[in-house]
Amino acid sequence: MSSKFEIGIVRRHKTSISNAALSNSKRLFIEGEILMSKGHFARACHLFISGLEEFCKYLFISLTPKDRISEKILKQLSNHESKAESILIIIDRLFSLATGTNTGKTIVERARELAIKRRLYRIRAQRMGKMLEDTMYSRMKQTPNDQFEPDNNYWGKRAKYFHKILKVLIDLE
Repeated sequence: MSSKFEIGIVRRHKTSISNAALSNSKRLFIEGEILMSKGHFARACHLFISGLEEFCKYLFISLTPKDRISEKILKQLSNHESKAESILIIIDRLFSLATGTNTGKTIVERARELAIKRRLYRIRAQRMGKMLEDTMYSRMKQTPNDQFEPDNNYWGKRAKYFHKILKVLIDLE
């Protein structure tokens, strides 16, 4: 199996690759908006999650010094669950900054809170990775009401949620 990355190429073309990831994130956002406007929520949700993953790739590559880009980091960027966990951490940090919820807490309280959140992130990250599959493919197992295609109504709320998050991140850039 071939690798999804070449460390030398990423180091040499760090800026171009991070810019390409940001540009792709924006395109996925626009394409998701088009699908959402037509009522195709499951597919729109898939594009918004993929856009968040690309934004995460952009952040990691652009913020990591060239000489610190490692195989471990690039493997994480090739893993849906790792990117999903990073996305959730970024969302939490943005929310904390926007609402000032970090103020007045001791380091111990904050550490405990982060440890609990990390477990939740891992659980949610596993679910986000599964969402990518659930939004695109028909099921071949027992489902509620024997619905074997993605339930578009179910995905409407989730598409709007991921749309808002990606819009905030893109608007910050």
